[in-house]
Amino acid sequence: MTELSRALLRLVEELESAEIPYGLIGGLAVAAWGEPRSTLDVDVTVWTEADQTSVLVQRLTSVFLARSANPVAFVRDRGVLPLEFEGVRLDVVFARLPFERDIIERAAKREVAGRMVNVIAVEDLVLMKMISEREKDLDDARKLIRRFGSSLDVGY
Repeated sequence: MTELSRALLRLVEELESAEIPYGLIGGLAVAAWGEPRSTLDVDVTVWTEADQTSVLVQRLTSVFLARSANPVAFVRDRGVLPLEFEGVRLDVVFARLPFERDIIERAAKREVAGRMVNVIAVEDLVLMKMISEREKDLDDARKLIRRFGSSLDVGY
């Protein structure tokens, strides 16, 4: 098992143990939907009620190395918790808007690193990639559209 896989599985284990709704995003999500994609980090989005955010941040930073001096303030200001596990970067994005909660709820179970993991739906992944300005993200969106074109829920 790779370091990336171990980091992902440890994060998923912690989130599921805490009963935190989550969805895998980023390069690993693209790969989970069948488009080969190299990546060096783990990206997930999570939903917590605002009053529970600091509790989750404290829980995660007790298991993973925080990559910011004040993780609670960093999440409050930027909406993301940068972590590290065995040399692998993990970014936990805190969803705040109702449509972001919907994205997490629409996540599908996919096998990743030998375990079933919540991966955001292809349509949501395409949308997230399309609003990015990074060429790599736009390329991911194009590849997913080519792969799933006729089966994508275009109305959504």
